[in-house]
Amino acid sequence: MDLIGRQVGNYVVERPLAQGGMGSVFVASHPTLGRQAAVKFLSEELCARPELARRFLDEARVTAGLRHPNVIDIFDFGEIEGRLYYVMELLSGRDLAAAVKAEAPYSVGDTVARLIQICAGLQAAHAAGVVHRDLKPENVFVLQGDELHLKIMDFGVAKLLEATEVHTSYGQILGTPSHMAPEQAMGHNDEISASTDLYALGVIGYQMLTGEPVFSHSSPVTLLMMHINDPVRPIRELRADVDPAVASLIESCLAKRPEQRPQGARLLAEQLVEALRSAARPAPEVRATPLLPEPEALPRRIDQENSEQHTVNRLLARMKRSGDFPAFGQNLGEVSKRADFQSSYSSAQLGESILKDYALTAKLLRVVNLTYANRFGGKVYSVKHAIVILGFERVRSIALSIGVFKATGTRPTDERVADSAIASLVSGEIARSLAAAAGIDDPEQALVSAMFRNLGQHLVLVYLPELYDRIAKLRETKRLPLDAASQRVLGISVQKLGAMVAERWRLPVSVTGAMTAPALAGQRLMRQEDRVNALARFSGELCELVASEAPGARSAAANSLLARYRELLTLTEEEVAQLLVESSESFRKRYAGILGFDVKRSRLLRNAVAVEAQTERPAPVPGPAEIAHQPTGVDWAKAGPRVPAAKPAVARLDLVREVVPEGDSSLASALALASELLGVENLLVLRATSRADELCAVAGCGPEAEELVPILRLPLGAPRQATDVFSLAFYGNRDRTIKDAFSDFATARVPQRYYETVGAPAFALLACSGSGVPTSLLLVMVESADQLPSAQRVAELAQVRELIAKAPAVGTPPAGPRRAVP
Repeated sequence: MDLIGRQVGNYVVERPLAQGGMGSVFVASHPTLGRQAAVKFLSEELCARPELARRFLDEARVTAGLRHPNVIDIFDFGEIEGRLYYVMELLSGRDLAAAVKAEAPYSVGDTVARLIQICAGLQAAHAAGVVHRDLKPENVFVLQGDELHLKIMDFGVAKLLEATEVHTSYGQILGTPSHMAPEQAMGHNDEISASTDLYALGVIGYQMLTGEPVFSHSSPVTLLMMHINDPVRPIRELRADVDPAVASLIESCLAKRPEQRPQGARLLAEQLVEALRSAARPAPEVRATPLLPEPEALPRRIDQENSEQHTVNRLLARMKRSGDFPAFGQNLGEVSKRADFQSSYSSAQLGESILKDYALTAKLLRVVNLTYANRFGGKVYSVKHAIVILGFERVRSIALSIGVFKATGTRPTDERVADSAIASLVSGEIARSLAAAAGIDDPEQALVSAMFRNLGQHLVLVYLPELYDRIAKLRETKRLPLDAASQRVLGISVQKLGAMVAERWRLPVSVTGAMTAPALAGQRLMRQEDRVNALARFSGELCELVASEAPGARSAAANSLLARYRELLTLTEEEVAQLLVESSESFRKRYAGILGFDVKRSRLLRNAVAVEAQTERPAPVPGPAEIAHQPTGVDWAKAGPRVPAAKPAVARLDLVREVVPEGDSSLASALALASELLGVENLLVLRATSRADELCAVAGCGPEAEELVPILRLPLGAPRQATDVFSLAFYGNRDRTIKDAFSDFATARVPQRYYETVGAPAFALLACSGSGVPTSLLLVMVESADQLPSAQRVAELAQVRELIAKAPAVGTPPAGPRRAVP
């Protein structure tokens, strides 16, 4: 099977990279992000062997769970036409085997520097219950760069220490003979443990110091017997300048019995550093890399990492034991992954993940119907229906917010929990509203990033309230920032804690990045991810400001905040005040009742919409041009909600005839006539942009027209590659009919943006053409298939179609950025 050009997951295969014992590795790229990755395919011969195929997927599953700087990252895995694959980060550099061949023997400091990084990766694997079982220089990669950085790869024969199903039978030997521990060489698989990897690490260290392998023979069987029976030649016999303590530690890794080896990778790293300290050897390589601290600092660093993992594990265990955390939390990563807009999962598969939590399902449908009742008439009855209408990203953001931020009962901390949850959700609404103004293409990405930026603080408050009280007291008495206080109490900052939990849940990198991203206010924000991170921080700081600042000091604080983020946004205080009102109202509508919050007790919501009960008919808010000429210094306590202008009544055909002169060829009169002839109320005229990359609504007729014309922009595919019904109707100048827009047939052929904006259950596309003018499409929207116009009515529309094609609109739709759907 030719793999070049094939799409695997979110990536497209570009070129071969390497050939290995179990398969081939290719370079692939993400078509949207432009990011490259490596894709490893299991060979076709091995895919036919179930045991090896299962072991290959185990490698992907195991490695994907080891999020550590010294372990290669796995992005995705799956199967395509019988070929198993997984997608991993693309590394630049060379493997340790090539480096040792060119550079060994290493100095003691260089050797220890490399061994410590391998120890760090092994410690992460062993803590997760994983033994590599094939550790060798070929499976350790040295990244290119000035700073030393190693990553462990290929957990292909890894054994899960706590696995319930044993994939390796007794006596079966897996691994590489030159680096195999005695218990592994004898096939005693029940004795394989973390010490097995330390034996292989000793073999690597021995070769780096001496330039020679521990044992050498042309026969693999003889080589295995040498590991089992033969003594190891002392390192100092081959190289007398090696410090005795360092030599002794590496040789201890090569002990024949596992219990005689160092008791853990962490302990070995500490002992190696201590040996360097005792020998008073300078170690410039150790100091040269931030991933590898100076010897004196290493034990503290290892303790720090261990403490952080302990805190995360403690938090997750408390959450699992808690009766108020939804079952959805257990498959949050699955939902998040299946909701990725670039994933190959169907709406039905995502729906299956959400349906695992029945309470979540019911609440999700209630939120959708409350939010979009006007557009869909409160008729969204299934999760699949909701996903098709709203899109994967929006469903994920709603599901995540319902699953994590909710009322917790009657505990004393409930008011603080509610305040924290409300602030997170309102912050997300603010970010979604400002996404377009901040130059962010995806408003849902902005919403989720802002909503989860303070996840760590919220989870500690809910599930470790006794520790949160200590953090709060320390902040008050010592006047410390939140992260500094949590570092003292928890051994980890709440920001990092949230990011580590989010990684465990497999939330997108854009979300986890926003949690720990440094402040970029005042700097140039060239990258999309920087703008998302900055907007998440701004939204959170704005909510904190409104909830905590006294009314008299709020205006000055708001001006200071806007000044710090002027590179990201240009807003007046009036616009910010209105934004807060709208975001608070959006929260009330979408979440308040569903999640069980008493909004009257929220200081944030009270401060944001204080005037709501005082003003019967607030004046309409001036437009952006008028606001720009108004003086600053708004009184936030008197800012009212924005009131949309009243929609004009829709003109019916008899009224149009009274006001439209005879022979008028305007688009309005053509649409009115089409409405009468077809017997359909809701119509839109779609025309291509100047770049022919989108179809835009330029005019409409019916109750939905005023709302849809400004926002409806549908992608227009290339002529020879078009697969959606809109592109096919446009290029083919042919009518198309969709009787059930939510059928599997339709959802594969109708653009997602149609569901997000229009969502009509049935529709027809009537191609309108005329001599010398481009094709226009007349979109006929109805509630059911039986309301679609008959063939006879469509036939009577021939002359009107030409009139629609030739009638001038306000102008050709300009090419431009996607509009955010409100």
